[in-house]
Amino acid sequence: MSSSSISLASLTARAHPAVAKERVVYGGMGILLLLVIYVPLQEKIDLRLTQLTHITLPEGLVFMNVLFVAAILKWFVLGPQSEEEDFWSRLLTVAVLAVGSFFVLSFITAQFFTQGTSFLYDLIGWKRTASTLLIYFFTKKLLHSRRQIIVLFSVMALIVGFAGYNLLRENFSNGLSSSHFKEGLRFGGIFGWGGENDLGAFLAEFVFIPLLLFKLQKGLLKKIFFLGLAALAITGCVFTYSRGAWIGLSAGLIVYIWRHSRLSLVAVLLAVLFLATSILPASVIDRWNMTEDEQTGQLESSAQNRVDVWQQGLEVVTRYPLFGVGYDRFRSVVAMHIEPHNAYLKITAEQGIPGLLVFLSLLGIALCNAGGSADPFEREISIAYSACWVAFVSVNLFGNRTFREGLICYFWVFTGIIVWLRTRRSLAAKI
Repeated sequence: MSSSSISLASLTARAHPAVAKERVVYGGMGILLLLVIYVPLQEKIDLRLTQLTHITLPEGLVFMNVLFVAAILKWFVLGPQSEEEDFWSRLLTVAVLAVGSFFVLSFITAQFFTQGTSFLYDLIGWKRTASTLLIYFFTKKLLHSRRQIIVLFSVMALIVGFAGYNLLRENFSNGLSSSHFKEGLRFGGIFGWGGENDLGAFLAEFVFIPLLLFKLQKGLLKKIFFLGLAALAITGCVFTYSRGAWIGLSAGLIVYIWRHSRLSLVAVLLAVLFLATSILPASVIDRWNMTEDEQTGQLESSAQNRVDVWQQGLEVVTRYPLFGVGYDRFRSVVAMHIEPHNAYLKITAEQGIPGLLVFLSLLGIALCNAGGSADPFEREISIAYSACWVAFVSVNLFGNRTFREGLICYFWVFTGIIVWLRTRRSLAAKI
């Protein structure tokens, strides 16, 4: 065992003696586990509870609030951070707080563009979106050991695999996957009606969690299990028929494979080309080809609508460059009255150009936090995070993937884990 590993172990055991006994659920870990289980699955869980109790639940607010209050209380009980964060982790904390400040400002700005929307309705929606930033702080505060990280990732991998399986079950039960594409093929899975693109993004971004566990596990059965979960996620992503998710998944996989082996990347790309031309069902190929009409050369209606609303969104930015039009006001101020299908444009139109710059800074700083370790455990997590990051950045070019708590939750958990590892490494270096 290396001196740095000994230092890390002694540091953790000194601060939390329970670690020496290899306990997992202590120090807030139970709350983190409940968050990573409930938040992505809240629509399905709430639906089942409604069916069982015949009581309509207010869109996850009850359980979400309970979990967040419990996490905040545990946070304060544990006291302030005793660890000294390094430059990049401190800078990321500042960036997250800055993004949160722009969320507050956007809520205030929105009240000047009411368009008949009630204050209470705005407050509920805004709180659900803005409070997801707290998940980053919960994760880096409530984690205490590497074993907890493995357990946390394992639960997340199970949810990702289940999301892929759930979608495939719905799709194949209708016998539609091999036919030509039509809208009836699409299912939202864990995100419910209309959540097809969100589900595709979820699978594209977080397939790297079971993949990193596949690399970290030593037992053959465990490796097969997590590789199977990854296969379910990738296949599920394909059958969401979300073109933006396909691009995000492809970009993430290229980064993931390239960072492991550049030679392997060439082999994988050749294999993908073969699969795309010989194995993929006609419905998938049709979906990709329908982006442009073969006869006229024009974009199909869905793609053209996005281009049109992007142009209208840019006009909003030119009119309100400093503060934007406020939280969730985009669709009410553009002529088409639809969302922009681009998270960066939505942030700029609603929070102003400064809001976009702060958000992009946060993304850049988060990626910088993922590097700098030669430890195999940390390096594997860093590679998976960088691939997840690339997929996240890519899918947000084609949708608003930062404004749904079930979709953004794992990104903040992953980021919190990266910072927790970086902080422990920084402490070990000082001893």
